[in-house]
Amino acid sequence: MTGGLTVPLYSTGHTLALRSAEIYLPDTKTSCSLPNMPEMRKYHTQDAGLVCGGELEFSSNSHILTLCDTWCNGKWIQSSHTLALKRRSHVSWTTSSGVYLIGGYRSPTTIEIVKKDGAVVADFKTKYSSIKQKWNKKYLPSQLKIIF
Repeated sequence: MTGGLTVPLYSTGHTLALRSAEIYLPDTKTSCSLPNMPEMRKYHTQDAGLVCGGELEFSSNSHILTLCDTWCNGKWIQSSHTLALKRRSHVSWTTSSGVYLIGGYRSPTTIEIVKKDGAVVADFKTKYSSIKQKWNKKYLPSQLKIIF
């Protein structure tokens, strides 16, 4: 588990991104803390030791990340992969060929693959957007469907 958000601050209503990281072992229901990630990050994905995209604290669009960090041999490798597109609030899916990064804010109709050999391939387009621009009570994120 990595990064995330704090409870909204009473005075401003804003949340703060976190740098924390930990491993949770469901079989034993125990966890242990890891060294902090290189930067405070929110709205990212994590697949095993790979943390991709998201947003830095006090962000604007320029702070939506095109970078992935990797946990390897007891330390964080900062900027281990560079994505072609900015990714925030996206979905990830781990396969035998790599990690698929799907949609999200700023890249709602695209898919990139972070391959196991370190390459990043960005050649997929989705038919439908993964983000509805105007959120309302009639539209829920759980209604989102991506068909391959």
